[in-house]
Amino acid sequence: MRIVYLNYFYSKKYEHPEDWLATMQSVNIVLEQLAKKHSIISVQQINYAGALAKNGVHYRFVDFYQKATFLPFRLNRFVKTLKADVIIIHGTVFPLQTILLRLLVGKRITIVIQHHAEQPFRGIKKIVQKIACTMVNAYFFPSTIISSQWQQNGHISISKPIFKIHEGASSFQKIDKPIARLCTKLSGQPIYIWVGRLDTNKHPLLTIKAFERFLQVQPTAKLYILFYRYELLEEVNHYLLQKLLTTKIILIGKIPYQEMPNWYSSADFYISSSFKEGTSFSLSEAMSCGCIPIVTNIPTHVDMLGNSSGLLYEAGNENALFEALVTSLHLSIETESLKAFQQYQYHLSPSSIADSTVSALRELV
Repeated sequence: MRIVYLNYFYSKKYEHPEDWLATMQSVNIVLEQLAKKHSIISVQQINYAGALAKNGVHYRFVDFYQKATFLPFRLNRFVKTLKADVIIIHGTVFPLQTILLRLLVGKRITIVIQHHAEQPFRGIKKIVQKIACTMVNAYFFPSTIISSQWQQNGHISISKPIFKIHEGASSFQKIDKPIARLCTKLSGQPIYIWVGRLDTNKHPLLTIKAFERFLQVQPTAKLYILFYRYELLEEVNHYLLQKLLTTKIILIGKIPYQEMPNWYSSADFYISSSFKEGTSFSLSEAMSCGCIPIVTNIPTHVDMLGNSSGLLYEAGNENALFEALVTSLHLSIETESLKAFQQYQYHLSPSSIADSTVSALRELV
């Protein structure tokens, strides 16, 4: 099959393709797996125009516009010249662009929309999304629960094919824990790690407050917080200093991406307190390194964990997280780590996502 991945999002700040590809690594690793047996073209919009082939994937960088546009006539005409069997559009928030693409390429080409954690539109935009639904062949969602909500809200027809397929995967390899800890110098019994943005959706203070209570039960435990955006940094820092927690709950900040496997592999447990996620790349990365998940029971997390790995707790419920932390003390770290790793391999790895994608497309093409 000849598959074109189309990104209508325009990022003007990127002038070098390698820099942009580095930000898309979790998505691109799946494309590379697909490229072993299929022709894969990825169309991206940054402040650069040109072509690049990497690990079997053919990237086409276009710069037709100075900003994102609702009427991408030149971009759609370019995509038509690629003669795809399938076009997979990144994101559900480009319904008008999708409608115009279908009118241009005709009915022969299969068009699929890949959901990326977007929320359904309201008002007139909802009407446009519903029209776009009639123009596409199928949708990829990371969670059947999320896709059901879109159908119940009337944004997607109940007759439209929907496949549970994640938009990306971890590129990390598991490292032996003693070796990883020599690199990171992490200590604690057990060791917990939290990774994400310091913002209201990720809710870091809930994790911190629950862990503060947990330290009364397990004084030897430590929590390391890795973050790369700083919205709540001042508030988090103030709380840790006020409560004298800085030796037990350690703010690390941003770690170079290539060093992250050592951090995930050093920890025993990964904690998330998110209210919503698309595919949670940090959870996928943690599981690929054998880190045991303790995560909120939001749809994406429920689907990613399956029925065999990790602990779920109610989002926004500090007491529920505290109880999950206490439960973690009674788990076999070796056994649960293996379960998390196997769940990743069988359902969340690049090869498993690529296989699911091909299986879905064969039903459509």
